[in-house]
Amino acid sequence: MQFGINMIFTHTCSYYSISLNLLRKRKRTMQDFKNQEIKNKLENYILSYIAKPGRYLGNEINVIHKNIDSIDIRFALAFPDIYEIGMSSQAVHILYHLLNRIDYVWAERVFAPWIDMEEKLRENNIPLFSLESFSPLHIFDLIGFTLQYELTYTNVLNMLHLSGIPIQSEKRRDTDPIIIAGGPCSSNPEPMANFIDAFYIGDAEEGIMELCATIRQAKKKGMKRRVLLKRLSEIYGIYVPSEYKNEQKQYNKTTVTKSSANKIKTRIITTLKNENYPEKPIVPLIEITHDRLAIEVMRGCTQGCRFCNAGMIYRPVRVKQVNEITEYSRKAIQNSGFQECSFLSLSISDYPWLKQLFLKEREINNHRFINFSFPSMRLDNFNKEIADFAKEVRKSGLTFAPEAGSIRLRKVINKNITEEDLINAVDIACRNGWKLLKFYFMIGLPTETKEDIEEIITLMKRIVRYTKKFGRIKFNISISPFVPKPHTPFQWEEQNTKEELRGKIGLLKKHFYQMKEINLSWRDPAISELECILGR
Repeated sequence: MQFGINMIFTHTCSYYSISLNLLRKRKRTMQDFKNQEIKNKLENYILSYIAKPGRYLGNEINVIHKNIDSIDIRFALAFPDIYEIGMSSQAVHILYHLLNRIDYVWAERVFAPWIDMEEKLRENNIPLFSLESFSPLHIFDLIGFTLQYELTYTNVLNMLHLSGIPIQSEKRRDTDPIIIAGGPCSSNPEPMANFIDAFYIGDAEEGIMELCATIRQAKKKGMKRRVLLKRLSEIYGIYVPSEYKNEQKQYNKTTVTKSSANKIKTRIITTLKNENYPEKPIVPLIEITHDRLAIEVMRGCTQGCRFCNAGMIYRPVRVKQVNEITEYSRKAIQNSGFQECSFLSLSISDYPWLKQLFLKEREINNHRFINFSFPSMRLDNFNKEIADFAKEVRKSGLTFAPEAGSIRLRKVINKNITEEDLINAVDIACRNGWKLLKFYFMIGLPTETKEDIEEIITLMKRIVRYTKKFGRIKFNISISPFVPKPHTPFQWEEQNTKEELRGKIGLLKKHFYQMKEINLSWRDPAISELECILGR
């Protein structure tokens, strides 16, 4: 009798398992049909009528496809800006690599569509889709937004709307994806707290695996959304707004209402390991904003400028060894074909073994004619070694950031650079053949006076006169209004009004427009005002 019951139970379980697999297979087949339908509509009715269709094709070199039957978690990496900007973000490449090396996770990419594409999607009733499989975003388990810049917040909402997902977190159902956000702006999450289910704060290299394991377990158990979010809030570095209650006080003080909710701390990795960077980076089909291989050499900054958000949130400083950098660059260049590399850090000249790095890179890549470019450099430690290394390859413009014209104001912002440092850096650059120099200044800084603005003019006139002996040297001067940023010593400082900023820009224009050596550009004060509002 017991044997008969066991046989019936076994057959029943077997039948249930077969039926469940058939149901899953049928569901997948239906979804594959819908994905193909999206692809067909794109090819027949859309791509021929929009600018840069390569933004939406997703068949780049080194792109990753997985067997849908072998995965448990589908993760959409969403960057709330156009393809050219999103594919220039190293965060996208790192996350894509980290997630796809987990065997049960398939990470796909999606970017904000340009205006023409958005119109076509709405016109043809096509939901926003992933590039790898043309799957609509609403079928994914997670959608992870990279919050790089405050003015992309509205793009996040628009992408959710295009996907058919409720914009407000509290209105989402159990069947909707979990919406998570990371990146620099997640360190100040409250402006987006009504729209994001969970914020990942800090370095993703370790915590992302813990996040996926929790989602996988919850999915297998059929866990309700509310319970899952509570479980996520227990992961170190994750902030779930629904687990907290806001008390409206002077600075919107947040208090814990449930004992299970933890005090949120930034998740920080201690070392930058090569295994966390893709040896086979995706090679875009169209030209992107930074069309080169980015190689991170250090994370964090040693200076602590009082206006700089990145210098605060990326602490402490972590440095990669020379042999790790060169080994990675050798493999990544070989697997991608990039002909330009950029050493990525907040200030490359702060890297402690820069000379050794240059010598090793020169030895490894000399036969490939690779061009190495640099991000903004500190004026006080730009030296002959940097110039000697860079002059052997194609010279792009060098970028220096004095930030302020007067030594007094530079001391206020903790940018301790003298005029002699600046002249010395310009001298080294010109003697080594550079014909284009870029300078970055800020206006509207705390304690700034009209005399400080005039010092920018005086300083640049002196530099132009000094470089006459080197022939025709061009200068690109970029002016950016000060925006108080969270977690910085200046976070509560007053921002200049649009009228005040435009007056200062007008003063600079009046003098620099008369100088043929100088090309002046500036950021619209109205944009800076919006950035300040969203940052507050």
